[in-house]
Amino acid sequence: MAERDKEEMEMDIAKMEFDFKGTYVIFRSESPLILAYLKKVSVCKARAIVVLADDGNADQSDARALRTILSLTGVKEGLKGHIVVELSDLDNGVLVKLVGGELVETVVAHDVIGRLMIQCAWQPGLAQANSALLILYSYSLTSV
Repeated sequence: MAERDKEEMEMDIAKMEFDFKGTYVIFRSESPLILAYLKKVSVCKARAIVVLADDGNADQSDARALRTILSLTGVKEGLKGHIVVELSDLDNGVLVKLVGGELVETVVAHDVIGRLMIQCAWQPGLAQANSALLILYSYSLTSV
C-alpha cells in the first residue's frame, strides 16, 4: 500500500526479474497512515510488513515511517507478523523501536550497503561471495 498509482507500483515490480514462486503481491493506492485503509488490506493477517523509506528528505521520510508504525500499532486486532522499517537516519531507530515495540526491526539500507562495500574493498572475492549468498537467499525466501 502506498500513495502512488497502482499501475506505477505494478510496473516497478514487473521490471524486476524475480520469480515470486506463487506469492501474490496485491497493490493498493491508499494512505498507510489511515487505520481504515490498513484494515481494508487485512494488515492484522499479514505475516510480515515492510515500511520503505521515501525518496528525498531523510527527516521527513523517517517521520512518515514513524507515523506509519503508530498507525499499525493502532490496529485493535493486533498484528500477526513482524514489521521491518527502512530508515534514512540511524539515530531514529531507537524512537521507532520504542513506538513499535518488539515487533519492529529497523534497517538503514544505505548504512548496510556502505559497510558491505567497504568489506568488499578490503577482502578480494567477497563481492562474488555476497552476490552468490544473496541469490541463494533470494531463492530460499520465495520457496518458504
